[in-house]
Amino acid sequence: MKRLFALLGIMFFFAGCGRQLPQDAAIMVGSETVSKDKLASALEPFHGDSQLVNLRVESIINRLLILQDAQAREFDTRPEFQRNTYAIENKQLRQRWLERILDEKVELSEDTVEEYYSQLGTMVSYTSITLDDSILCDSLRQLVLNGHDMGNLVEQFSIDSYEIAVRGIFGPVDLMRSSSEDFKLLQGLEAGDVSLILAFDSNWKFLQIESIFSDSVPPFEDIGESISRQILGNLRDEYRLRLEDSLVTVYDLRITSGVPELIAEHAIDNAGNYEPYSSEQEEIAAYTFTGGERSLLDLVEDIRDMPVFVFRTPSDHEWVESYCRTQGLYDMMAFEARKLQMDTLPEILSIVGRQASDELLDVYYSLVIEPGIEPTSAQLLEMYEDSLSNLIVYEKRTFKTIGAIGEDQLETLHQIVSEGEEPFNRVDDLTPLVDLLAPDETVLTNPLAFNDIPAPWNEMLFGAELFETVFCSLSAERVLVFKVEKIIPEHQASFDESRESLLEPVRVMNEEKVVSGLVDSLRSVYHIQLDRNFIDGFIYADSLIEIIPSEPVSSDSQEII
Repeated sequence: MKRLFALLGIMFFFAGCGRQLPQDAAIMVGSETVSKDKLASALEPFHGDSQLVNLRVESIINRLLILQDAQAREFDTRPEFQRNTYAIENKQLRQRWLERILDEKVELSEDTVEEYYSQLGTMVSYTSITLDDSILCDSLRQLVLNGHDMGNLVEQFSIDSYEIAVRGIFGPVDLMRSSSEDFKLLQGLEAGDVSLILAFDSNWKFLQIESIFSDSVPPFEDIGESISRQILGNLRDEYRLRLEDSLVTVYDLRITSGVPELIAEHAIDNAGNYEPYSSEQEEIAAYTFTGGERSLLDLVEDIRDMPVFVFRTPSDHEWVESYCRTQGLYDMMAFEARKLQMDTLPEILSIVGRQASDELLDVYYSLVIEPGIEPTSAQLLEMYEDSLSNLIVYEKRTFKTIGAIGEDQLETLHQIVSEGEEPFNRVDDLTPLVDLLAPDETVLTNPLAFNDIPAPWNEMLFGAELFETVFCSLSAERVLVFKVEKIIPEHQASFDESRESLLEPVRVMNEEKVVSGLVDSLRSVYHIQLDRNFIDGFIYADSLIEIIPSEPVSSDSQEII
């Protein structure tokens, strides 16, 4: 869709202007209008630049033409579009409702801030570990009590990526400034103490105090505002949790028995893809609450549409059950917002309308534009012949590789090398580098280019001779062993080697032609009207923006350009 936006903005075509418009409208395309206020916001950054102003106006017209055609093709009635649009509105409503409730219910007194300030000055450094298994958490806590290094355990077992990156070490931080969960665990501990286990959400956590000392505190005037924000944030979080519990009770949220297990059984991968359901299964209510429900199909599609960077495990029925609770809460908040008629607020309508239009452009691109841009073999061959001198396949190498990780494996590697044996023959005693290996191989890599390997090891590996062995020390307890097995010299790419790299530029070229022809044809279908005087107010730097509008006319009046 972003590419479609860019293409719509590139096309430049002005053939006239319209003066017979509703009083508050600056652009009308078919039945769609753009108000003068909205157009002014869009054009103000380009004030005085005639080319950029005209391009911006033209991109708006082209966007409206595409949206009109999408509606004419009834793409806005497709179930997936309606589902996504409903989700967009739900998100805006629940966020706005929650903000309003928290603003109304959570207040902060000056005494609270001053009391908090009086308790500052105790600095703590500690190690934290977060797990998703209570039994494992208890076992690791016992190991730490028995003297095991907690940092090593964090690297091996923590489910928190930040904890892993810093070996679980936090601070020094003022005790009062630690997170609410950590603050509870740190209360009453001395240096060296290990906390009890705290359960939060679906995870478990414990801490170990490394050091504790007193420090001076900045003047109240310097940090009072930041203290207020922190306390208010904590109070809002506490109130939100109570509010969520209340909603679950009031609305009687119920997850349909067997649905989490059914969804988990159909899950193919953690990206949210799933095996097909029967039509009867799709209509099952995943969960219900007083006044509404969410179907199984809606829920699994929602999981699949989650951003790729968001953690999800749809094959785990417990995760699915937790997700049902979360989405149920969101639905109930949106339900409360609709009861207050927040779905009629102008700012909500504007945001939802814009995002729904973006969603419709996505649908249009996938159904109308994308099918017509796939390159033909003749196009690819022509592009290949035109670009032949620039198509170079840089040197690649294949290696045998194995890793030694930890004290025991390093000792084993030392013994293997001392005895003149090949480390690559001892896969069971060392660690295979799975991410680098070719399919069905235990030690042989895919062909690797220089940039596939991080510095400084790429210099070492690509400076080695054929069949030379190179030892790469990543840390005190991590060594990787490589042996050059094959060198593929740099050469001019063949047509088959270039095919993948040629696909994208040919698609871009085809897109420009398809979209250009499409927009030109739509101009003959839908009437376009402009308030040229209003637009010219942004082109000429010494012109007034507030142009006296032309006389209003009925919406039936049209001027074709």
